[in-house]
Amino acid sequence: MTDNQCQYQFTWSDEKERDFSQYGDIERNGGTETPIQIIGIINEQRILEHSCSRQAEDDADFCIWHNVRENKTTDEVKGALSEEGELITEPYLRDATFENLDLSNYTILWGKFGDSDITRVDLSFATICLSDFDDATLKEVNFNGANLSGTRFVDTTFLKPSSGHQSTTFSDSNCAGTNFIDADFKTTPVFEGAQFDRSTQLCRNLMDANLEGADLSETEFTDLTLTGANLKEANLSSADIQANFTNADLSNIYAFDADFSNSKLERAVLDGANLQSANLRGAKIHSAVISDAVIDHDTKFDRISPYEIAAKAEQNQDSKIEHINRAIWSYNSLSRLSKENALSKQAQQYYIKEKDLKRKLSWLELCGPVSSSSDGRVGTIKAKMGQFQNLLAVSDTPEKQFRTRFVGQFRLLLKSLKAEISRRTIKYGEGHWNVLFSLGVVTLLYSLIYPIWGIQQGNKVLRYSVTLNGILSGDLYIDWEIWVNSIYFSVVTFTTLGYGDIQPVGFAKYIAASEAVIGASLMALLVFVLGRRATW
Repeated sequence: MTDNQCQYQFTWSDEKERDFSQYGDIERNGGTETPIQIIGIINEQRILEHSCSRQAEDDADFCIWHNVRENKTTDEVKGALSEEGELITEPYLRDATFENLDLSNYTILWGKFGDSDITRVDLSFATICLSDFDDATLKEVNFNGANLSGTRFVDTTFLKPSSGHQSTTFSDSNCAGTNFIDADFKTTPVFEGAQFDRSTQLCRNLMDANLEGADLSETEFTDLTLTGANLKEANLSSADIQANFTNADLSNIYAFDADFSNSKLERAVLDGANLQSANLRGAKIHSAVISDAVIDHDTKFDRISPYEIAAKAEQNQDSKIEHINRAIWSYNSLSRLSKENALSKQAQQYYIKEKDLKRKLSWLELCGPVSSSSDGRVGTIKAKMGQFQNLLAVSDTPEKQFRTRFVGQFRLLLKSLKAEISRRTIKYGEGHWNVLFSLGVVTLLYSLIYPIWGIQQGNKVLRYSVTLNGILSGDLYIDWEIWVNSIYFSVVTFTTLGYGDIQPVGFAKYIAASEAVIGASLMALLVFVLGRRATW
């Protein structure tokens, strides 16, 4: 063995200062008369410019840590360890093999672990900042509570643990600025309680990852797949997210001001999540569990569901129906969620959208998709009229099959008409103005009908005097006295007041009876709509 001391010198360069200052503090002591001393501070560890005090390896100028050679072994590294928690800067450990090594509580800066094979190494509560694990293979490594700020795990492979051993875990670690791009997790990654920031770069696939309680505030999730991941009680506030959270557990997460726009949240669990001021525009939430989630007026949802937009562009009927059903489910969930959070106007809007899509769906199932997008409304009307004509069309199919088809189509037609009437008259139970408009239309319409057969006021019968020749010649004359009295009688009949000062004559009696029935029904609907609005 040589007695030569390691020739390694640690000096602060502008690049080192710049990188270190992102995760630690830089102090400068001295002035014009004395040399400036630079001190880096991280986790209460003070890093000054220094020389390595270890012995150099045989036939080398540097110690085991700093000698640039490959294939270093566990025994060699163990022999170089001194007191627990010592500082090691810029160690060269590339293409090495380590197993059953305890490096807990050590401080390692700018370490090079690339291409190494690391198994069952304890790095818990260690400070391993600005280091490099690129292309390394890790198995059963313990990073619990470690500070991994600025460390790279690019193309790193995380192997499955052997039977009875724990996976590589990053629980409660500091992953600020850590780079996991293209890391290959052969086992479920564990980041429970870990801390991330906007400069953290996660690999595209974190399926089934355990991120329970992790601090992901201000983290970017662009194109990330977190299918089945566990993010219970994680902090996603201010995070920028365009990720696939399908089947992920996001219950009780704190996502204030988080950006979930265009994320996929289908079948995700958001029970109890705080989504105040969050942006969920473009997010797909079909089958997501969002009960008890907290939203406010600043939580942003789509005015039109992305499923509904997809349905409009779809020509295949089955696919179109599938998209519409997903949109209906989404509107229903958002309506209930808004109501739970006392956002009554928003809840009402989503309820109307849900009912309107159900109406469109019934017509779609009855008439099929309209082929012309440029003439959509006219095309829809033509399709509906064609369905009416074909409903009773003679079919070559056996009588039993024809009867079954007819009954099914007729029921669907009644359902469509019912939805259409509900939309026009009461706006699915939410439009009191629609009901009032219907009241006015019905009253006015009947006032024009009564004088055809006549209404009796005292000994005088008020009846139109228009003849067929007058109608054909366009010589029409309306007696305003007749019409005004007819309006009065229509209102009295509609409201079922029945003063008796004016009576219908002849067939007008039956017309009056029908108006009374319709009037009572519409008045009941008005009370229903006003009562429903009071419950929002």
